[in-house]
Amino acid sequence: DERDAESLLRSWGTSEAFLDWYWRTTCIAIMNVPLEQCSAAALLQFFRLLAGRSDVEIGLPGIGLGDLFVPGAVRAIEAAGGRVVTHARVANIDLTEEGVHGVRMDDGTAFRADRCVVALPPAELLDALPGALAASPWFARFTRFRPSPYLSVYLWFDRRLEGESFWANVWSPDT
Repeated sequence: DERDAESLLRSWGTSEAFLDWYWRTTCIAIMNVPLEQCSAAALLQFFRLLAGRSDVEIGLPGIGLGDLFVPGAVRAIEAAGGRVVTHARVANIDLTEEGVHGVRMDDGTAFRADRCVVALPPAELLDALPGALAASPWFARFTRFRPSPYLSVYLWFDRRLEGESFWANVWSPDT
């Protein structure tokens, strides 16, 4: 994990062209980070899982993943007595060593809860935690996370395009 994937591949004599054409594109697509920021161990562990397999298939949904998974998830959470709140900003999480007690929103609304799913980037999560807890060794390690300069664009066409089942924009320094 201390070594990045790019330097490892270079040490193995991987050509510049193959680094650009294959490894940079694959690393972004699979690991969501540029090759030079990816742990060599993480990338190779993924490829170890694929090595020697011929039964790997890529699934491409016919609709956006939010449209595919969110309605069923909301129904299941609400059927179990939970509540899903969207388009709301968490100001702080009432959390102690004993567990979650609730959350307070930007507008002052408070929700009591024994459990919650927090979908925040690590830095924003630290801002929402009580100060002492955010500084604790377990949460303090979240300061090491760095945002990844990664953008995915999904295009949905009004009809099936013939010819290829999968297209990707291959990495280049200009894009």
